[in-house]
Amino acid sequence: MMLIKSISLSIKRLWSFKLYSIISIMGLSLAMAVALAIFSYTSHHASYDRFIENGENAYRLVSRLGDGNYNTSTFAALQDVIEEDVNVISSTTCHTYHSIEELDVEGEKYKIDHAIFINSSFLDFYSISLILGDYRSIDEPNMVFLTQKMADRVFPQESAIGKQVFVRSFSAHQDSLIAFTVGGIVEEMPMNSHLSYEVLFSQSGHFSPTVEAVKSRKVFAAAIYLKLREGADIEVFESGLRERAEVRLENAPGPPMEAFNFHLQPIFDIHFTAGLTGEMKPTVRESSHQVLIIIGYLILALAILNFVIMHIAKASFYRKANFMMRSMGAFKNQILFQTFSEIFISVFFSLILAIYLLASFQGLFGADYFGDFKISFFSFNFISLCLLSLLLLSLIISLIASSDLVKKESLLSEIKLKSKRKFAVILLIFQFTAVIGLIGFTLLINKQIDFIQNKDLGYNSEQTLVIKVPQNNEKINILKQELKNDKAVISAAAVRHYPGYRLQDMTFSNAEDSFPFKFGFIEADALETLDIPVIQYFHPDKERAKGGWYINETFYHQLQQKYSEEQISSSQFPVDENAEDRGEQEFLILGVIGDFHYESLHHNIESFAFHIPDDERMGFRFVLVKFFHNEAHRLIKLVKQKLAEVFPGQPVRYHFMQEEVQEQYESESVLLKLINTFSILSILIACFGLIGLSVFISEQRTKEIGIRKVNGASISEVLLLLLKDVVIWISVSFILATPLSYFAMRKWLENFAYKTDISWWIFLLSAAIAFVIALITVSWQTIKAARKNPIEALRYE
Repeated sequence: MMLIKSISLSIKRLWSFKLYSIISIMGLSLAMAVALAIFSYTSHHASYDRFIENGENAYRLVSRLGDGNYNTSTFAALQDVIEEDVNVISSTTCHTYHSIEELDVEGEKYKIDHAIFINSSFLDFYSISLILGDYRSIDEPNMVFLTQKMADRVFPQESAIGKQVFVRSFSAHQDSLIAFTVGGIVEEMPMNSHLSYEVLFSQSGHFSPTVEAVKSRKVFAAAIYLKLREGADIEVFESGLRERAEVRLENAPGPPMEAFNFHLQPIFDIHFTAGLTGEMKPTVRESSHQVLIIIGYLILALAILNFVIMHIAKASFYRKANFMMRSMGAFKNQILFQTFSEIFISVFFSLILAIYLLASFQGLFGADYFGDFKISFFSFNFISLCLLSLLLLSLIISLIASSDLVKKESLLSEIKLKSKRKFAVILLIFQFTAVIGLIGFTLLINKQIDFIQNKDLGYNSEQTLVIKVPQNNEKINILKQELKNDKAVISAAAVRHYPGYRLQDMTFSNAEDSFPFKFGFIEADALETLDIPVIQYFHPDKERAKGGWYINETFYHQLQQKYSEEQISSSQFPVDENAEDRGEQEFLILGVIGDFHYESLHHNIESFAFHIPDDERMGFRFVLVKFFHNEAHRLIKLVKQKLAEVFPGQPVRYHFMQEEVQEQYESESVLLKLINTFSILSILIACFGLIGLSVFISEQRTKEIGIRKVNGASISEVLLLLLKDVVIWISVSFILATPLSYFAMRKWLENFAYKTDISWWIFLLSAAIAFVIALITVSWQTIKAARKNPIEALRYE
């Protein structure tokens, strides 16, 4: 009965102060919608690979040459090495690098986005279940498992088990169809996994010679995962890998084993580690993830402060009711429960509205902001998050808002309205401190993205099409020439690597020094197609020279510190007498090219070289095509036609290079979209608090305003009197926000090797925006109070 009365009284109070209630609920609902979206999104990313059993002891073995980027794959020979270690509980080796891009079933072709060559240990490691079929059949020659979705596509009207599918096997001199038998229907890898597949191929059978071949070579060709026993010494394990691998690969050609680094990467860190070569799925930068979480808490804090301000304003009007309740013997707990009841109902309505806003937003704009991620509103995690938010927010707001309601002396002094107003002002200052900081951070992110988009990368990715050729042979030159002959094409060149695509690492070693560098294989025409300038030629044939290297300026300057100009230009370096025995070749420098950003601006430009092979059958896999403006549509049509003629019946793959460059900043682009939107919402929430406070203060100063007007004060004078407080509040907020936002900006910019500067105008503009919005927000209420008839104003008191 008492509970019903308390709820009834709470609803009446909320209805009696409709303006305050609407402002409180609207502000809180916006904040809760944003927070629920952020926490659901970040929780999804934080859950990556958490489904793996004993995942806290699971690792991926990554490798690199020298100080280059780590590769997601490593030496296949290490599979046998780790299996011998007593610290290894279980392991699996799979292969994600291959040329399989489609299935052929009775002449019908089905595109494959992700396929992996595995054995049954892969299923054990990831606890993947079979829907149909024999679990161990994947170890048999030329067997394949399909996901249910792929099986339904390929065999829609019948069971896929036992059926044959064909894949095209490419090599320099062979183009043939290989038959695989469907041995099972397998579960898809969870969405929150760094791996993905539609088809799982057996490593046994057609692929066996490749598996055995890479085991005897120093190539990053196998993805190796392992689980260690609890308490295993990671550093000792890593240091032993190189020694044991050296025994198995001591006669293999390539750099010495001491040039390689092996590292156990915790499997839970994979999704938040950017910059690794060969990652199957996009990663999320830890900095962006943390910024989003902070913004979620910040906006919730803004809404809580806003709600408390509103509650303070309302509480001043029914303070006498609280006093009478205490005088009539009401206990402190009863007053606190009444306050909690009213706040709980408000938070509940806010939560319902927040879920509605979030569902509407996801339906209209979710894909633009969160990609494939969708909130499951009926999932246990989301419902738990909502209930926890409802309870915690109700408790936190109640504790802050009712801190003095239990003090009898405060009730007798009618809650000391002046002190309550000061408290509300302090809360508002904290609100605008956060708002100014968030606006400043938003301006900086926009400035950095603009810096990235306009920075000279040292090459030109605009109006450049990248065509992936399905086969490694001389036909690529036929395709290239056919494209060059078209009027839409400026230039075309065959390459194996290009800026933004995964590169390789190498070390130039001689009798005295070693110089690690990144490199790519291209033909000489690619420099012109990419607009990479040649600063200096060292070979008499100049641009026609082949069989050597074009080094970048950074590499050139490093060599200058050790060798004379004549030694560099003639490639006459000290020679190790055992170099020929190790199969090492002469490092012939053809010239020097300008520095360019072969990776994203997160990384410094380091030593780099392009190799121009003298053998045109080098295995180029891409054709870069520079085309004239507004000729993209014609070019794509031409590419499809020529690919069908030169490589009949084979998949067509192409993309614009500029799109690939922009994908390097996907994490920042998502952050930019979200923070721009959330900044606007935070301003809106703060405005709600400012409106409520201005209404509260205006009503409390009604008598003062009336007296001033009776004594001859003009409307403009009264207006300035009321607005000067806003100027003071924003000024204090600006002073508090500046050092905090500066620290946050510097911390975020540390993720970039090349970054914009933190300009002074960012802070001033942030304060100016907050100031203008604040003035506009309070002006309507202030003007209304200033224009009141003084006689009517005095009658209020």
